[in-house]
Amino acid sequence: MRRRRDNMLGTGDSGPASNRQEAIQAFINAITESALLIEPDGTVLAVNEVTARRLDQTVDGLLGQNIYDIIPPEVASFRKEQAEQVLGSGEPTQFEDRRMGRVILNSIYPVVDADGVVTQLAIFGYDITEQKEVEARLEESEQKLRSIINHAPVGIALVDEAGRPELSNPALQEMLGYSAEELSETPFVEFTHPDDAEKDEALYRELYEGKRDAY
Repeated sequence: MRRRRDNMLGTGDSGPASNRQEAIQAFINAITESALLIEPDGTVLAVNEVTARRLDQTVDGLLGQNIYDIIPPEVASFRKEQAEQVLGSGEPTQFEDRRMGRVILNSIYPVVDADGVVTQLAIFGYDITEQKEVEARLEESEQKLRSIINHAPVGIALVDEAGRPELSNPALQEMLGYSAEELSETPFVEFTHPDDAEKDEALYRELYEGKRDAY
């Protein structure tokens, strides 16, 4: 175990080798998300401060430990399966999981020797909890807006550059006698009264180009 720990970052005596280790550790610590290097069995060879902080550990305390013994069992089991997949295929993988209420996007990359054999795994974990929360709020807002549009008693449409209703509500479909699919393929001038079509098209073009706010 002594020989293995001497090869880990954060340990060793002073001198050129130690200076290199300190430089590499500083480089790893500069990464603003979790980063660690493990052996196939899960032994931690290198780890940054972000990872240590997220695990309520220290960098030196993690070195030489088995990462699967530190994280919750249900998370460890899933991550170990992903790691074994990379070990077997030699291809990187990416996946999401949850730990202590946080959503983590994990990327595992194989580290190979001169013969192409996977000898270590480089793991990066990105905390995407805030992103997921924003996405959930956006989805909730979209569902509310969709409900309002679908239940509105007046015709509503979202029109593309060519004047085709990409989105239309049931009230508009019933009013014009077209299905949502039919409307999405039909420029609005085709179901506008002939006397108004040319004028409406010109006004719509000005609206689309930002020359007017409404018409």
